[in-house]
Amino acid sequence: MGQSCCVSSEDRNQEVSGRPDKSGPTVPLQDLFAESNIDPFKPPHQQHEELCEVHGKTLEVVVRKFSPAERLGMDVKHVRGRLIVAAIFVGGAVDRANQLSRVNGGDVLEVGDVVVGVNDKKDVDTEMVAECQSRSELRVRAVRRFQPVL
Repeated sequence: MGQSCCVSSEDRNQEVSGRPDKSGPTVPLQDLFAESNIDPFKPPHQQHEELCEVHGKTLEVVVRKFSPAERLGMDVKHVRGRLIVAAIFVGGAVDRANQLSRVNGGDVLEVGDVVVGVNDKKDVDTEMVAECQSRSELRVRAVRRFQPVL
């Protein structure tokens, strides 16, 4: 089950942005390891490097909150020390950062991305969440798995 570390209960009623078509097939995280022969018992930083090589690309988005107390407007699931983006709420700090980055030709966070680092915190989900809650400027690093075109 996911945790709502970055949204309030009111945020859950807002429109969600992210991938335009969420009806396509999804692959559970454990299947990423099975498909790539990556040992799930390796340290997270080694798994991350191998997953990037085999399954996706690394991206970075700078998120600026109005204050450290502002929520990100993003819901995540905690999986093996990482944060899987479950929802991005319209008007939240992540949505604003995505819009700005998109205009400038940069990376954007999407539902399904795997957050592997926030500022200098990496590979430990609880440390990344604490960093999100205590800072107003966040450098979010994530991995996006390539989806086959059907």
